[in-house]
Amino acid sequence: MDEEDDRINLRIWNSVSGMVSELEARNDEEISFHVIDKNRFLVGTKSGEILVINFQTRQVEDIMQSTKEGPVLLMCLNRAKSLLGCMQLVGRSLVGSIWDMRLKECRQMIDFEGEEIFCLAVTLKGDLLMAGAFGGILIGSMKGTARKLAFKSTKPGYATNALALNSSERLLAVAPNIPKTDIWDLKTEKIVLTLRRTGIVQCLCFSRKDKYLFTGSQDKKLKMFSVSTGSLLKDIYVYANLVTVIATQDMILGGIELGQVLAFRIHDPVTEEPRKQSRQSQLCSLW
Repeated sequence: MDEEDDRINLRIWNSVSGMVSELEARNDEEISFHVIDKNRFLVGTKSGEILVINFQTRQVEDIMQSTKEGPVLLMCLNRAKSLLGCMQLVGRSLVGSIWDMRLKECRQMIDFEGEEIFCLAVTLKGDLLMAGAFGGILIGSMKGTARKLAFKSTKPGYATNALALNSSERLLAVAPNIPKTDIWDLKTEKIVLTLRRTGIVQCLCFSRKDKYLFTGSQDKKLKMFSVSTGSLLKDIYVYANLVTVIATQDMILGGIELGQVLAFRIHDPVTEEPRKQSRQSQLCSLW
């Protein structure tokens, strides 16, 4: 196999311009990607660098260098895109970090104490870094330590596939590697809602007004749930495994493994035609 075949490849669809940008690792040093906006994306390297790269020119605009040496495996941004959560392999341990995107400085390193981490979420203020682990979630604080909330109804061996914070950051959607998704109240640290018809979820996000939760599952379905009742409102087969779901103002973007991207517009008949249409929200595909 040609060495170039092993490189990371990802296509990003701009819902405004309709243009498709293709990201390809320039060398085997680049091992992780995360999109900032339509102009820039992040690249994590084996040596511990985080590169800010321009979509159009492919030129490096900024470099954030970790004080620890080791590959940057996971990255996530908060809602304001002002803070970056990272996971880095340092020696044999996974270490979390919170970065200031304006100053390009690391605010805090967080010790995950030997836990294996599969996904991240960082708060707007950057005071907490949530990490999905085996059998629960870790909550890392500015003290540099993390404590674990265990899945009470899940066997310890199950990994956490995906995390998503709602806009108030009080609710955290947690998808373990079994066919269900829990919504946690971070203030009480209790599960307030369990979604049972999710399949094994790979990615999820809340809608802008937190009325809905969208999930992308291993059975190649994009699903829409009511956050208030837990009801499944819409279920669409998308022909490939979703790896990321992003909610914009009135659109849902689903990035899938085959290098394609689908867009779905949300319609709420209650506000549009209350007398003629049913009260159930519908998800209509645009592709």
